[in-house]
Amino acid sequence: MVDFAETEQRCYDLALQRAKEKSDTDTIEELNKIGPPPYSGKNIALKAGVYLQYLSGEMSHNPNIHNPGYETLEDLASEEYGVIDQINYIRGIVTTFSNLYPQLWDIDLRQGYTEIDIPIYMFVGRHDLNAPTDLAEEYFNLLQAPDKKLIWFEHSGHSPWINENNLFCEKTIHLFVQHENEF
Repeated sequence: MVDFAETEQRCYDLALQRAKEKSDTDTIEELNKIGPPPYSGKNIALKAGVYLQYLSGEMSHNPNIHNPGYETLEDLASEEYGVIDQINYIRGIVTTFSNLYPQLWDIDLRQGYTEIDIPIYMFVGRHDLNAPTDLAEEYFNLLQAPDKKLIWFEHSGHSPWINENNLFCEKTIHLFVQHENEF
């Protein structure tokens, strides 16, 4: 997320636009009720979740995305997670949104973070709706680094490690081997 506030505003606007295109009155009403970001207080996760989950649902129905999404609730119901794990997962999301998000509103990597002294590799899902790809590309073009690569995952949304897991592993291993002596 190159510019946190801009990303969240764009996500909200896109969810509202798509809901209107589909005449999804329930989502339109809910988005209008919470209003656009930025949010503060203890209900940040619930508010941001409205548009982020809506866009995640849009990605899960995109035929260009392979192996779309993940089933968080289904995963949490697996035998590996006990009741305490499930509760802590939800608590973790709420706590993270409430405490971390307000700290990020003023961060725009395009302002003051364009010269980095280490290699930078950006893995970007071509069909990501939760993190605008044009912002990633704009930041990449501004970025000065000893080595940099913008690696597109043509059949991915917000989760290339899930959508194109074999390619994601190949790219990660390749970069690791390329820089193995530096670790």
